[in-house]
Amino acid sequence: MKNKTQIFILGAGMITPVGIDSNMTIASIQAGISKIEVTAEHDCYAEPFKLATVPEDALPPLNDKLNAQGLTSRYRRLLRLASPALIEVMQSYSEDEPLPLFLAGPETLPGRASVLQRSFIERLSIQTGVKFNQQLSRIFSTGRAGGFQAIDMVFRYFEATGADYALVGGLDTHLDLHLLGTLDRESRILTDDRKDGFIPGEAAGFLLLVSENARQRMGNVSLPELFMPGFGNESGHRYSEQPYTGDGLSEAVRLAVLSAKGRRVSTIFSSLNGEHFGAKEYGVAITRNSDTISENINLEHPADCFGDIGAAFVPVLSSLAIHQHINSKHNQSSLLYCSSEGALRGAMLIA
Repeated sequence: MKNKTQIFILGAGMITPVGIDSNMTIASIQAGISKIEVTAEHDCYAEPFKLATVPEDALPPLNDKLNAQGLTSRYRRLLRLASPALIEVMQSYSEDEPLPLFLAGPETLPGRASVLQRSFIERLSIQTGVKFNQQLSRIFSTGRAGGFQAIDMVFRYFEATGADYALVGGLDTHLDLHLLGTLDRESRILTDDRKDGFIPGEAAGFLLLVSENARQRMGNVSLPELFMPGFGNESGHRYSEQPYTGDGLSEAVRLAVLSAKGRRVSTIFSSLNGEHFGAKEYGVAITRNSDTISENINLEHPADCFGDIGAAFVPVLSSLAIHQHINSKHNQSSLLYCSSEGALRGAMLIA
C-alpha cells in the first residue's frame, strides 16, 4: 500500500514503572531513573525476581461492574493500567464522536491462549467511561511489534473512510505468576547469576492520531508526523527451529525508511531489553541499512529504566520520540523498531 495518507500525533498518554503520566515518565528517563525492584516472588532457585512495576497506589480500582466478572488477575491489571494513560490522551480530544481504538496487547505464544479478546475494549469503556466505536475497534495480540500493526490499520482506515481521528494503544504486564514461571523455566529473566536475560515490566500507552485535513482545520498547527510502518518476518525467531537470519528486522527498517521517502535517521528508539538475541538482531539490521542511518546514531533503549513493557513499547517509544522532536532545534527523524517474540518485526519513522 502506498503511503498517500499523512498522519500526525495530536496527543499521547502513558503510565510506566517510572512515571504515572507522560511528563513524569519522560523526566525520569532523561534523569536515568530506574524502577527495578526485588519482589516477593521467587524463581526456581529460590532467588527473588527483579521486576519493574507500576506502584499499586498509582492505579485506579477496578470498576464494580467488572469485579464480579471473574476476570484473571493479569486481565484485571491490564484494565487498571490502561485507565490513567487513556484518560490522559483523551484530554487532547474535543470532539463528541466515539473513536475506534486499535489496541496492541500481550502476544499470543505457541501453546497458550490469547490474553485479550474484543470484549476487552468494551470492558475498558466501562472502566474509564470513554466511549469507543466498538464496531471498528481492533485488538492485535502480537506483543512488542503489535503497535505498528495498529498504526498501519489507522493508515488504512483513514485512506478508506476519510476519517480524521483514531486512537492507537498498547498495554502489557509481566506481573503474572504463570508467565513469570514460564519465562524462568526458559532461563530468560535477568538475575545476579544469569546475565543473558531481561527485567519483566509493565506499561500502557495511547496515541491520538489525526489526518492532514484535521491538522489544517486546527490552523495548520505543527505536529509530529508518523510514516507508514514497515514489517518483516524473522524465520529464525525465538520459538522457531529455523536458523536466525536477521532478515525480518532488516526488511522492516528498510521499508520504514522507504515509506518516509529516504529520510536519514539520527535517533533510534528500540525495544532492546538486554537479551543477547535482540542485540545481535539490531546489529545486523543497522549494518544492512547503513546508507540511511547516520554514523553517529543515538540509540535509546529505555527498557533499562522500566523493563520489557511488551505490547506497550510502540506508543511509549512514540511519546519519547515526540518529546525529542518537539524539543530539537534540528529537523531530525527518529526510527522506532520493535521485535515480537514470534516472527513479527516492525519499524516506523517519526519526523
